[in-house]
Amino acid sequence: MTQTLSSIGSAPLWRRLAAMVYDSLLLVAIAIVISSLHLWLSITLVGEAKATAVGFKWDLSAILLIGFFGFYAYFWRRSGQTPGMIAWRIMVVNYEGRTISFKQCLIRFIVGIPSCILGGIGILWILFDSKDQAIYDYAAKTEVVLLEKTKK
Repeated sequence: MTQTLSSIGSAPLWRRLAAMVYDSLLLVAIAIVISSLHLWLSITLVGEAKATAVGFKWDLSAILLIGFFGFYAYFWRRSGQTPGMIAWRIMVVNYEGRTISFKQCLIRFIVGIPSCILGGIGILWILFDSKDQAIYDYAAKTEVVLLEKTKK
């Protein structure tokens, strides 16, 4: 099934959440790959005892954060859709209906982290907002639209 880029309005909350669940599975896979490479490199450089010591790994956290941002920035800049967004026919665009800039990706990602972590308040804002926008959409000057189905 292909889709057109004609939007039919704001994407409903349930579609956004479904896309987030879909994308989170891909992010888990990315985290496994990054963590495995980090562990292998750490063991190679500092030895097994130090590499596997219990404690918070700041370097790994930073690399994971960069990897997750890279995932979103790549897809949002390329087509405005992550794989989860494609599956649920939603797209993030700027106010002119075009793909978002790198700066907008960064703002959306940075504001989106606490928005989601703090009980999801940033995305649940959609329920109370007249424009159906999340907090991070306002911050980045973006909107998430629902795409029409293509007729066969």
